[in-house]
Amino acid sequence: MSKKVSLIYTPAYLKYGFGEDHPFNSRRLELTLELSGTLGILSEKDILEPKMATEKDLQLFHSPEYIQAVSRCIRDNKYGLASEDNTITPEIHRAASFIVGGTIMAADLLLSENYDHVFNIGGGLHHAQRELSSGFCVYNDLVIAIKYIQENYNLRIAYLDLDAHHGDGVQNAFYNDPQVLTISIHETGRYLFPGTGTIFERGKNAGYGYAVNIPLEAFSENDSYLHVLDNVVYPLLKEFKPDILIAQCGCDGHILDPLTHLTLTMDGFLEIYKRVHSFAHEFTQGKLLCTGGGGYNPWQVVPRAWTALWSEISERPFTPEIPASLVNKWISISGEQIPARITDGDSFCIAIPRKKEIREKNFMTAAKVLNCILFDWKKGI
Repeated sequence: MSKKVSLIYTPAYLKYGFGEDHPFNSRRLELTLELSGTLGILSEKDILEPKMATEKDLQLFHSPEYIQAVSRCIRDNKYGLASEDNTITPEIHRAASFIVGGTIMAADLLLSENYDHVFNIGGGLHHAQRELSSGFCVYNDLVIAIKYIQENYNLRIAYLDLDAHHGDGVQNAFYNDPQVLTISIHETGRYLFPGTGTIFERGKNAGYGYAVNIPLEAFSENDSYLHVLDNVVYPLLKEFKPDILIAQCGCDGHILDPLTHLTLTMDGFLEIYKRVHSFAHEFTQGKLLCTGGGGYNPWQVVPRAWTALWSEISERPFTPEIPASLVNKWISISGEQIPARITDGDSFCIAIPRKKEIREKNFMTAAKVLNCILFDWKKGI
């Protein structure tokens, strides 16, 4: 049983958004808390409220000019603040600063206050660049937290990105840094934003070999994803020997997500979270910092996925059935068909074209990535 676990949340997170019709819907956070609470695995004492990140914190990664543009709500394409994806609003700076503050707080809880696992549910804004808002991400809480850890604790950090979209912002920030291992498992960028994350993006200079990308084919299923975790991520973590594991736990790889083409199920996510949890206990003495991330089906997918994640890291099993009272409540509000169970079972199994070919190609990609990275590391010794 974990000694200490916490979920970081503040209602200020709900102000992070880009409009009612935008895919990024912060209501998913409230729904996750409601579901976890209804199932009896989350209580008020588990939830800690963060403070806003300071200007100094934000400048660990972002330029003063960019921060000023965000805080003053300047709609400038130079900074990516005028696109449909990232239209700036007066609330964004404050809300995003709370999100950054939450991920920094998670790091301090793990490294100064002897917590084992911390989940900043509002975090995971992995696309933001130093002077560019991108992919619904304005401030990159992950990069800032990693730089904060480096500055204050001087540790080796493994970053594992589970989002269906490539974790480009985090990768780019540490492309030259051998003390930060970035691993991104994502849908191939051939047809999906941001179009990056090929196996040939492996770092630069001293950081060569410490950027790892495993692009999966469209329509990849649970078995491909779990194979990558077992046969690429596990041996790399074992060799790298990190002091802390940071996991961006976007759940937009689910078959019901409207923005991606992966076909994972909730049963697959349960297994993914088990592996991430076990990696932390085997390689980082349990030090695991989880964040949210992508997830664009706020009623049917995100609450179930992140409730399952919290259940795993808190070691509090849930009853698979979602109470009918909550299902009916959500149906009446959303008009959506709400699943009656956390797990999917066979309910979302579909006939995947080229299923065997997709699986074999993913396995070949995984083997190629592992061999290349281990060769790079051996050559660098």
